Amino acid sequence: MNSFDKDEEELVIISSNISVDPARRVIYLRKNSMTPEDKVSLGFAKVLNEQGIKYAIVAGYVAILFGRARRSDGIDFISDHLSLQEFLELN
Repeated sequence: MNSFDKDEEELVIISSNISVDPARRVIYLRKNSMTPEDKVSLGFAKVLNEQGIKYAIVAGYVAILFGRARRSDGIDFISDHLSLQEFLELN
């Protein structure tokens, strides 16, 4: 199921390609194609999700997702605290 197929009562529609699920605190963004940065961020987010680690993607990458031009294409994550060993064990 696509996030845009959910019951509209659950989602707040921001634009034709952006919606928000306030209950889950999730922003959904529909894109026609994925950049290399999208693939890296989604791959890392998948690992964090699988490990049950809470996180947020912040800064320049988020601005780029919403269509703003940026000089940096860095991807910044804020997550629950992990020891060095826990971080190294992420697959």
